[in-house]
Amino acid sequence: MAQHIVIICGYGSVLTQDIKRYLDHVVGFCNRERPEAIIFPGGFAHKGIASDRSEPAAMIEYVGPLLNVIPFIYAGDGSYTTMGNIKNIAKFLKQYDIPQNGTAITIFCEASEKRIIELLARRFLGPTTHVKSVSWNPESAFPRMIMNIYTWMAIRIPSLDKLLHHARVWQFSDK
Repeated sequence: MAQHIVIICGYGSVLTQDIKRYLDHVVGFCNRERPEAIIFPGGFAHKGIASDRSEPAAMIEYVGPLLNVIPFIYAGDGSYTTMGNIKNIAKFLKQYDIPQNGTAITIFCEASEKRIIELLARRFLGPTTHVKSVSWNPESAFPRMIMNIYTWMAIRIPSLDKLLHHARVWQFSDK
């Protein structure tokens, strides 16, 4: 039974120096805390733009050799949104009968997403989830703030979540 699970949010399949610094921070945490499982959510949100590999595949390729802990759990390759990632993780934990109460869950994300990840985690993963953020994104936080507002609304109106998912699928499809 897993006592501690770490979830590492991804930000594209092309690992910039900023993203590598973020992942290095997460690796340091994992090597200190030694979680039993690491979940790499994500999907192909940037497929065709920069790479044909998934976000989890890119992160595992970079992070794997740096970790002093062995267990990995790779979850999700079909999500296009932050909410989709968190929902997929909740389904994954339930599918493998991993209790959300009594299991420490730590989610790493970019600082501009921390509040919405906390909201999603409480909603879908339970109140004991801890969210740690690393500020690495040099771009304006304004687009992310708009997306966070939309995500907040989609939690309350499920049809908005479906609409956003389909819009992202179309946006990143091979058209």
